[in-house]
Amino acid sequence: MAYNTNITPGNPPLLWDKFKSALDEVNANFVTIGATLAGGEQKTITNTTQASPVVVTTSTAHGLTDGQRVTITDVVGMTQLNGNTYYADVLTSNTFALYTDAGISSAVNGTGFTAYASGGKTQGLNEFSTLNLEALTTSVKPADDAQKVLGDATHKWKEVHVAETLATAGNEDNGLYLGTAHVKGESGKVDLPFGSTINGDLIIDPEKRYFRYINLDDGDIVEADHTNDTLSFYGGTGVQLVAGSDADSITFINDGVTQAIASTGITVSSATGNVTFTNTGVTSAQNTTNIPGRATGRTPGEGVTVSSTTGAVQFTNTGVLEVQQGFGITVSTDPATGVVTVSNGAPAVPTFQQIAVDGQTSLAADSTADILTFEPGYGIGITLDSPNDKITIAVDSKIDITGSVFADDSGLLVDGVEGKIVGAVDTTSLRTSESKIALGSSAGETNQGSDAIAIGEQAGQTNQGEDAVAIGDEAGQNNQGANAIAIGYQAGEENQVSNAIAIGNQAGETTQGSAAIAIGYRAGELTQLGGSVAIGYQAGYNSQAEEAVAIGHQAGETNQAASSIAIGDEAGQSGQGGNAIAIGERAGHLNQHANTIVINAQTETELNTTQTGEFIVKPVRNAVGTTMLMYNATTGEVSYTGSPVTDIKGSVFGDDSTLLIDAVSSTIPAAVLNGTATIDIRGSVFGDDSSVVIDGATGTVTGKIAPNSAAPGSETEAAEVGEIRVDDSYVYVRKSTGWGRIAIGGWV
Repeated sequence: MAYNTNITPGNPPLLWDKFKSALDEVNANFVTIGATLAGGEQKTITNTTQASPVVVTTSTAHGLTDGQRVTITDVVGMTQLNGNTYYADVLTSNTFALYTDAGISSAVNGTGFTAYASGGKTQGLNEFSTLNLEALTTSVKPADDAQKVLGDATHKWKEVHVAETLATAGNEDNGLYLGTAHVKGESGKVDLPFGSTINGDLIIDPEKRYFRYINLDDGDIVEADHTNDTLSFYGGTGVQLVAGSDADSITFINDGVTQAIASTGITVSSATGNVTFTNTGVTSAQNTTNIPGRATGRTPGEGVTVSSTTGAVQFTNTGVLEVQQGFGITVSTDPATGVVTVSNGAPAVPTFQQIAVDGQTSLAADSTADILTFEPGYGIGITLDSPNDKITIAVDSKIDITGSVFADDSGLLVDGVEGKIVGAVDTTSLRTSESKIALGSSAGETNQGSDAIAIGEQAGQTNQGEDAVAIGDEAGQNNQGANAIAIGYQAGEENQVSNAIAIGNQAGETTQGSAAIAIGYRAGELTQLGGSVAIGYQAGYNSQAEEAVAIGHQAGETNQAASSIAIGDEAGQSGQGGNAIAIGERAGHLNQHANTIVINAQTETELNTTQTGEFIVKPVRNAVGTTMLMYNATTGEVSYTGSPVTDIKGSVFGDDSTLLIDAVSSTIPAAVLNGTATIDIRGSVFGDDSSVVIDGATGTVTGKIAPNSAAPGSETEAAEVGEIRVDDSYVYVRKSTGWGRIAIGGWV
């Protein structure tokens, strides 16, 4: 481990950037310690399998042992492994399987995990990886003074917590020591040592004195917010402030009233200082003259008020200010007496005293100033034409029609404002002038194509194509293509392409491709591509590829590849490969390989492939017959024959190229026949087509044994138990404890 052994925050005064750098270096040391204690070196992952258990492959030797704990991080694709700790079952130097227990008995099942894409790190852990620094009960300090670093610029501690300094015994030295400087935390505040500086300047100069408070004569107090706070003086009205040239003095100058001088009606007590002004002029204001002429008997000053008898006096006319003439009225004034005469200057004209309303009480004016008001009733509009003195009363065309139109005297039937029928419609024929049909709240609301049909709330709501059909709540709601059909709740809801068919609750719900067919609850629900067929509960449910066929309950349910076929309950249910065929319950149930055929007639039993190109059938009846099933690898034809003419090759002798039975010459050319047979072998092995050589039912050899094998080299030579060899002197038999032999005597 490499540590930085030279960590220092610098000499006082403490600067933050140096202190931060020191903490960064301390942090880097702890990272190095953690990596060393955790275990081995991190290894790069190149693959993880979707199997049980999950098998991990590393780019270089992983160096793990069986049962060792490992961590997995940074995997792209199979992210379910990230951040977890497992136990390793070592398979090879570059591969290991994942388990959840040290006994390697509970495998990590990755069959349902996302497929591996790239990247990833793994690291073996040792007994120190569980080291918990929070459990420390002793002090931690470096072995060398002023040599070790805590953190660095790229490995920082998020928080550093130091106990508060208290006056109690044992807590006086709590805090942070920077060299000999003791930084204390007291009651939520930081106490720095005496003489501490900021950028080289003392925080407080003990040789200077400051006023913290300034009291004003009205009792207000000005308080400094901090040691660098500024007290500002401003000149008010009549006061000028002049600072001395050395900025150490302020002169207050009165530049307003400097002297008071008496004048007419006003006396002053003094020219300067405290001055009293006295009104020696008018002391009272009253109106004592009667109104002239016919005003005899009126109170003097009537119609005039005075605001004050002394000082500033305001006179107000509280009587009539002016009389103006109006229509049919003349006004004249006698200047000598002030009398105003008001006369009716227009002749009387006929008027209606009352207004009668048919069948109702007549209207009569309450006074000459009364007003007759016209108000519009339901379905009536009133328009006033003032220049032409005309009132127009007309029927409002935008009204709701209620009544007995449909035998309902009180219900709202036609909404004239909204332009729609809201009452029940009971008829044997309903025709519209439109070629398209939209029935339901927001159905076919925006850009509905010609001859399209949208029935149900929000069915075909936006951009429904020509000749498209959407029936059901939110069916074909957005961007349904031309000639597409969506029937059922949310069927073909989003981006159903032209000529697609979706029938059933949420069938073909999102991005159903052109000419695709989805029938059944959630069939082809998510991203069903063009030309594919999904029939049945959740058949082709998610990501069914082009021209794939899924028929049956959950058939081809997830990630069915192009041109594949899945028929039956859960057939090809997850990850069926391209051009694969699965027929029967759970046939090719999980990750069926491409270009394979699986036919399964078993009950509730999965039948899966192991590699590409397989043809798997279960069950097949075990019965003795006279014919053999044949397969033509060139034409792909399956046939049978009772007389096969072919050589049989295989690994009976551990050699895949050894000719075992020569069908042309009717011989067995092999020198040694090892293994366990469970059938009878008949034929020309010994030139007798009818002799039983090996009885598979009883496990006995009934014919002659004349092998030409070499004698064992020693008693311990490796061989299968029960193997028999013969030479000119002995018969050799391999026992469980080693070879035994029996001498062969002469003819007796």
